[in-house]
Amino acid sequence: MNVRLEVPTDVAGYLNQGKGELLEAAERQAVSKLAAELAGHLALTERAFNLIGVAVSTPPEVAVRDVSQSRKVVTALLVRLSNDLRSAVLLAVRGDALQAATLVASMYETGYTIAAIGSDDNIADERINDNDSTKTFRKVLDLTRAGLAKLGIPNVDAQAAIEHRAYRQLCFGETCKPTVTDAAWLPNGRGKYRCR
Repeated sequence: MNVRLEVPTDVAGYLNQGKGELLEAAERQAVSKLAAELAGHLALTERAFNLIGVAVSTPPEVAVRDVSQSRKVVTALLVRLSNDLRSAVLLAVRGDALQAATLVASMYETGYTIAAIGSDDNIADERINDNDSTKTFRKVLDLTRAGLAKLGIPNVDAQAAIEHRAYRQLCFGETCKPTVTDAAWLPNGRGKYRCR
């Protein structure tokens, strides 16, 4: 049975044609076009994915019982980060930019959590003991600052503001705000959005 899904990959094109296309065909077309456009990015993400794989598969040089809490937490987070990276690539190359951006926002949280924890067992324990599954164990901006500080980035507050602004933009998709889902909404110059 061949089911025809009326799910456009290009809404304007869909409206102009007045017809849908099979999802599989639309994805193949998106992959064909976007793989070439994103070739450099795809190569970089593949190298990052492979590097994480090497890092997490390298056994610690101590007995398992002696592995630090921070190493355990960071290793688990690296595995998640690599899986999210792979999934974001699969979404992006198929033209699902909004869904990929949502995953990248999660990757931002994971990446800065890894950086903030580093080798600090106390912070790792804080994350382990956090029971609120609806938000990060610390504010994302605080994780950003802590991660940047541990990385030795100068002027941490200024850089954290820049990084966090990018993160907030990535989060637009997951909040279903009209800033992303409705082209009639525009920035008003004060960081707020208004309808045309």
